[in-house]
Amino acid sequence: MMFEYSGYKENYFQLGGGFKNETFFTLLEDNYDTSGIKKMYIKNILNEAKWEMVLFYENKIVTGTRLENRYVFRENRKRIVDKRLICGKLKGHHAQLTLVFEDGEQFVLCSEQDANKKMQHDYTKAIKELYKIL
Repeated sequence: MMFEYSGYKENYFQLGGGFKNETFFTLLEDNYDTSGIKKMYIKNILNEAKWEMVLFYENKIVTGTRLENRYVFRENRKRIVDKRLICGKLKGHHAQLTLVFEDGEQFVLCSEQDANKKMQHDYTKAIKELYKIL
């Protein structure tokens, strides 16, 4: 789902939900200027797969995830040379965004894989919004 970073962090601390560990936010803010985040997308926070936070800046994409008892951050500054949006026939039921970088690497956001059934419509909407701004 897509959020504004500051709003998500504020709600996280008020509700005690989300990533269940404030260490992630501390490490993120120690290593990145979070004021430059344009949009934030969270993969798999509502299903059983490994979660991943995706932060979209003006000139880079930063991903963060937990691997066992460690946090892993990755920064991608490669230029996007192609973006593809696939939508389901029924409005709001599926969207997949594929970003292709200059070296051929691909990055995929998929509402069916990144969300549970209840939140799939919100993820579809977020992916379509990202497609417009990237």
